Amino acid sequence: MLFPWFKKFWKKINYLRNKLPNVILFYGNYGIGKVNFVQYFAKSLLCENFFSKKKICNKKEFCISCFWFNKNIHPDYFSILPEVINKNEKSIYLNKLLLNKLNINQIKLLIKFTYFTNSLCNLKVILLSDIESLNIFSANSLLKILEEPPKKVIFLLIANNLKKILPTILSRCYKIILRKPSYEESLFWLKKKSLKNIEELFFNSGGFPILALKYFYKNYYFFLKKFFSFLFYPKNVDINNLSKYLLKIDIKSLLLILQLWLYDLFFLKTTNNIYYFFHFKKKLLFLVQKTTILKINFLLKKINNEILLYSEFLSSYLFIESLLIEYQLIFFNF
Repeated sequence: MLFPWFKKFWKKINYLRNKLPNVILFYGNYGIGKVNFVQYFAKSLLCENFFSKKKICNKKEFCISCFWFNKNIHPDYFSILPEVINKNEKSIYLNKLLLNKLNINQIKLLIKFTYFTNSLCNLKVILLSDIESLNIFSANSLLKILEEPPKKVIFLLIANNLKKILPTILSRCYKIILRKPSYEESLFWLKKKSLKNIEELFFNSGGFPILALKYFYKNYYFFLKKFFSFLFYPKNVDINNLSKYLLKIDIKSLLLILQLWLYDLFFLKTTNNIYYFFHFKKKLLFLVQKTTILKINFLLKKINNEILLYSEFLSSYLFIESLLIEYQLIFFNF
């Protein structure tokens, strides 16, 4: 399935087929469906009928390559993907915790695969997501194979933030940005699914449709409602009880929401613009008067560092508690 907001990018990437780069890096915001788009492109590269029909095989009539791809057993395709949530026979591709580093063994398997003899197609396709989470050893191993990629092997890389990727890896990539869909387009698409509370979850996601689906399938609605109530009114909150309650939400989601919320406060303070939480404009306008740009910037930098440094081995409760206290402190005179 190709999400509707990616159709224009699909036309753009099809121009590359006649002279396909060995390494293509797709990048863009969290929660917009990048993995889905790139996997769809990978499938089209391996489809036996694509060049004649100009489209991927459908569910009723498909080539052997598409059949194997759909079963996730294609011999000429290798992928390291984020977690997948299956619900009502639909697969929603979501981001892993940024904080789980891709390890060296995964990259070694990837490199080994590139030298296998092709089994079905004239092309091998490798999809590697979240490449900003490569540790230094994994990144250097990947760099070696990207410097001199084997013939007829295409690397499709996915990232959320180019600044976290080694410059030497970036220099070897043909880069394609996948942009966030408009607020109206995302909301229209989600409403057609008729999922309970999906509109409010979309507002809570900061305008990212795939994140909204993640929150729905993980039953985050009531937990996020409580968290946003705290963001709106941080004064006189029992941090201890709230921290325990929010343990039901993965740390990545809390960090991401708080990061985007602080960005909106920062931009509202400096440029009078909001980029993520349009629906909560009145709340943001009220809060921004109760703090300073220095306090917002200080906490924002700290949150950005926490995203990189947080480890699952730390106490999640203490970690959440410290985040909530830090947020309270920027409104000390609230």
